[in-house]
Amino acid sequence: MLKAVVFKEWLKIRWVFIGMLLINFLVIINTYFNVSNVLKVYSANVYLVKLITYEILFFDDLMYIPLLTGILISVFQFFPEINQKRLKLTFHLPVQESKMLFQMTSIGFISLLLIFLFDTFLLSLVSLNFFPDEVFKSMIITLLPWFFTGFCGYFLITMVFIEPNWTKRVVVTLIGIGLISLFYSGSGYAKFEQSWWMFMAISSLFGVIIYVSAYNFKRGIS
Repeated sequence: MLKAVVFKEWLKIRWVFIGMLLINFLVIINTYFNVSNVLKVYSANVYLVKLITYEILFFDDLMYIPLLTGILISVFQFFPEINQKRLKLTFHLPVQESKMLFQMTSIGFISLLLIFLFDTFLLSLVSLNFFPDEVFKSMIITLLPWFFTGFCGYFLITMVFIEPNWTKRVVVTLIGIGLISLFYSGSGYAKFEQSWWMFMAISSLFGVIIYVSAYNFKRGIS
C-alpha cells in the first residue's frame, strides 16, 4: 500500500518538483553572478561592510520562492484529489484517514525538504566562496524562517483543500496568512537567531491541524 501511495503522489507532483527545483537553481545562480559582478567593482571588504551596515541580504531573491514552492506542490498534489472527488474514496480505503494523509503529505514534505536542502547547499557554496564563515552562519539562520514558510504554505493549502466547511476554510486561510507574515517580519542577517524554533513550532502546528480537516472531510462534518 505504501509503495502504491508513494508512486501515485510522485506522479502528481514530479513535474512541479522538477520545475521548482530548476527555478530555485536559476535564482541561486543569478545570486552568484550578482555577487560576482559587484565584487568586480568593490573589494570584498567594502562590499561586506556595506551588506552588514545596511542589512542587505545578497540572497534576498530567494525570499518568497520557498513559500511559492510549498503552495504549488500542495496544489498539484491535492487539487486533483478534490476536483475529481478521489480523496473521499482514498479515505474510505481500509486504512485510517490519518495514516493515509500522513503518507500523502510525507511525499510533499520530503519533496520540499529536498529542494530546501539543495538551496542550502548551493547558497553555502556561494557564501563560503565570497564571504567569511560568520556570514555563512548568519545566512543559514536567516534562511530557516523562509524554508518554514514553504512547509506552512504546503500544509495550509492542503488544509484548505481538505476542509469541507467553507467558513472554516476562510478562517484558517486568514489565520495562516497572518502567521506566515510573521516569518517575514524581520530583515537583515540572523534576525531570528533566538526565535527560529518558534517558526518550526508554527510549521509543526500547521502539520497537525490538517488531521482535524481530514477527520471532518471523511465524516462530512461541517
